[in-house]
Amino acid sequence: MKVTILSAVKAQKEFEKGQGLSVLIRTGDRCFLYGFGGDDAVLRNMEKLQISADVADTAFLASALPCDAGGLVPFMAANRRAALYVRLNALDDRWKKGLLGYKKISPDDRLRKVRRVVRCKNYFADKDEIFLTFSLSAADASPVPGAPQHFIRSEDGTKTEDDFTHEMYLLVRGENKSWTLFCGQAYAGLGAIVRHAAGLIERNFGGTLACVVSGVALPAQRDKTAAEKYVDDAAQAIAEAGATLYAGISEKEKNAADRFSSVLGARFCTVAAGDVLEF
Repeated sequence: MKVTILSAVKAQKEFEKGQGLSVLIRTGDRCFLYGFGGDDAVLRNMEKLQISADVADTAFLASALPCDAGGLVPFMAANRRAALYVRLNALDDRWKKGLLGYKKISPDDRLRKVRRVVRCKNYFADKDEIFLTFSLSAADASPVPGAPQHFIRSEDGTKTEDDFTHEMYLLVRGENKSWTLFCGQAYAGLGAIVRHAAGLIERNFGGTLACVVSGVALPAQRDKTAAEKYVDDAAQAIAEAGATLYAGISEKEKNAADRFSSVLGARFCTVAAGDVLEF
């Protein structure tokens, strides 16, 4: 598996950084794009890497937040063949009414040219078992302290059977039943996401979680204790899974990076736009 970082909070010198995580994943004869970043910087970084947008045969919307979906329309306009997988309800009208800042994202009309849009429920497995997507329920999530509670609910705010986070996470199968987990900002809690992913793999495929490629959303700097607890829980979950973490963490989050490193050692690496990883 070859993973190219197209957008992250850090960037190699000649590339543009972004708030959201975007990665290009090559496995076998398949090529996936997960996350679109906040604008068309993903396309500009692909051009610098001499990668055509059309190389991706499948694209996944990590969330409808501006940092993950801002680059959706320009990328899908440049890519003429990819199927687009989105979280159920992620692009519904309710997110255009200013709720939680979603008024910036209203791409439905411009998605008419997309060849195929697949709306995934809480769990979606590819028929060839190459990838699966999932979201966390409110009960399973351990949200970042101070972060918005982005749950799919009815318009009057009451809980429904679809009381799940709008974030969609991606698991991609590698060799020897090993899987790699891709997350955006992981607002639902990186530790909770990792534990859920490891459980899905064990129950459904008999494999292991080998790598985690993720953005890391941290509580406000003023809440240092909450940030440390969040990082420590995520590091422990990744250590329990025996996985390696490739994280998009900005330079100002040195304390978080140090805490990850103290638990995971050589199995922790930071990533930047322009990086290429091979598993």
